[in-house]
This record gives sequence, C-alpha cells and structure tokens, in this order.
Amino acid sequence: MDCADERAVHSGSAADAAGILFTKERVTLEAQNSEKPSVPFAKQLKAIFTDKYMLIILCLLLIFAFGASIKNLSLVYFCNYVLGT
Repeated sequence: MDCADERAVHSGSAADAAGILFTKERVTLEAQNSEKPSVPFAKQLKAIFTDKYMLIILCLLLIFAFGASIKNLSLVYFCNYVLGT
C-alpha cells in the first residue's frame, strides 16, 4: 500500500469522526394522546393470505429455509464422515 492509499483511508476516518462529533440531534415530541387504529389479527392474516405477491414471497421463503436446512444437515454429515467424530 503506498502513501496515496493510506491517506485515502485516514481521510475517510477523519471525515467520519468529524461527522459524529459535530452532529446535533434534534428531537421532537409527538402528541401523547394519539392512538393508532388497532387491526384485528384475523383481518391481518386474511390480508396476507389473499395477496398473490405475499404468497409468492412466503413460498420463496419456505424454499430458501428448506434448502438452507438441507445444506446444514449435509455439512454435519460430511464433517462427521471426514473427521470421524
């Protein structure tokens, strides 16, 4: 690594530190009496399972989880087979 690369690394660190040190946090309080409308759980489930795109995402999630569990189980089997433990 030459000097130009080292300066680039250090200047980024200094800029980050300056951004953290000279940042002022602004907090605003919201109304205490505001209530969020409550949606029943059954209505939420109906909305999820009647939406085509949510079902696609759910199927992809299940396929990914199944594939990950198969991979992990095969790694355990492979390590036991190779290491003999």
